[in-house]
Amino acid sequence: MTKTNTTAPEKLKIALVKAREDQIEKLVTGSIIMRNDMFLLVKRVADDDMFGGLWEIPSGGVDAGETFVEGLVREQKEETGTDVLEVVEYVNSLDYLSGSGKKARQLNCIVRVDIHQPITLEPEEHNQYTWVSPKTDIRAEYSCSEGMYVMLEEIQRYLLNIS
Repeated sequence: MTKTNTTAPEKLKIALVKAREDQIEKLVTGSIIMRNDMFLLVKRVADDDMFGGLWEIPSGGVDAGETFVEGLVREQKEETGTDVLEVVEYVNSLDYLSGSGKKARQLNCIVRVDIHQPITLEPEEHNQYTWVSPKTDIRAEYSCSEGMYVMLEEIQRYLLNIS
């Protein structure tokens, strides 16, 4: 059972309403998984059609009939093998065109997981993972899409401000 922090639902609700107002066709979850003041990045397999070989936070589409939080819990489990214990906070979003040409918005949330639970990647999607400090120069260290760079830098600023 996923437990949510009392501040996360309201910020997330506002972001979801804004996505409807902006006529977003596809909602995508983004998990900011924290461990020892660092966050998780995963690397897409090179032959992936969209974003192949690039680093990102774990993410995935919300399926029909799922709530956003249900999709986040499912996608995080599929991509990292970790269970969401708590959705701590909504942080930011990223807009892009999906591989099918749909107007997509990725909503990114800090999530709490058991720090002793191992990371187990879905090999068809990701082949590497790493823990990144909020102080890391993302552009110098990792290959990402421009939208992902901007989003990750915003996440880093957010994490530095709350620490």
